[in-house]
Amino acid sequence: MNDKIRVNLDKIFFENLKNSLVNEIEDGWGIFWLKDEIKFAKIAHKRAEFYDNFKLNEDEILEARIFNKDKEIYLFRRFGELEAWLMDDENKEKEDDFLEETINLLGSNPTPLKDGFYKLEAESGSSFILPLDKECKTVKIVRRNYLVISENSQVSYGDFRLVEIKGE
Repeated sequence: MNDKIRVNLDKIFFENLKNSLVNEIEDGWGIFWLKDEIKFAKIAHKRAEFYDNFKLNEDEILEARIFNKDKEIYLFRRFGELEAWLMDDENKEKEDDFLEETINLLGSNPTPLKDGFYKLEAESGSSFILPLDKECKTVKIVRRNYLVISENSQVSYGDFRLVEIKGE
């Protein structure tokens, strides 16, 4: 991350997140780790859309990643307060500073529900309802790992962000 793509948004107000997603993510995806469950959202027009119109409660959020192909807002709790990092590589010119990997979510053949949401169930009993743009056999999350070179020329991952959720 040679050109500081990570920017601290400091403490953010939940109303700004809920109403405009800090005006950073127009369309994309969201993953919210809550006290009792994990929720996936479709981000459309700077708003989080959950299956069955789930209402997000600030006090329930432990961590969240709101992202698209260009940037990510990473929400986390620090000293009980919700804070955020913005990782933006929309204008990044060099693509050799990162490696992308694809992570398979457990489960296959997601069941269509409504409004572009699908239920993905694994043999272990876990299930998630997530937004997909088409019917598919498997669901993958694309993760971008940013490379850093140490003083002794060793390459390692310095940071990462989520890029997309896709069905194949």
